[in-house]
Amino acid sequence: MAKVILKIGGKNKTFVKDKLNLGAVKAQAEFEQKLQTGFSTIGELQNLYRKHRSILNKIEKVEDKLADVETDEEAEKLYQELDNL
Repeated sequence: MAKVILKIGGKNKTFVKDKLNLGAVKAQAEFEQKLQTGFSTIGELQNLYRKHRSILNKIEKVEDKLADVETDEEAEKLYQELDNL
C-alpha cells in the first residue's frame, strides 16, 4: 500500500493506493519520466527536420536563380550565398 500526503491550499490531503506499493509507484514515475524524455526527443527531431527542410528549400531557390543568371557577377553572388547556406 502506498500513501502520499500533499499539501493543497494549506491543507494536507492524503491519498492512499491499495493496489500499488512504493516500488510500483517508483516504477510508474520512472516510466512517465522516460515518456517525457521520449516526447522531448521527438520534438527536437521535428525541429531539426524543419530546419533542415527550410535550408534545403532555400538552396533550391538559389539554384533556380542560378539557372536564370546571365552574368558572371550575379553567378558569383549566388555561389557565395550557396556557400553561406
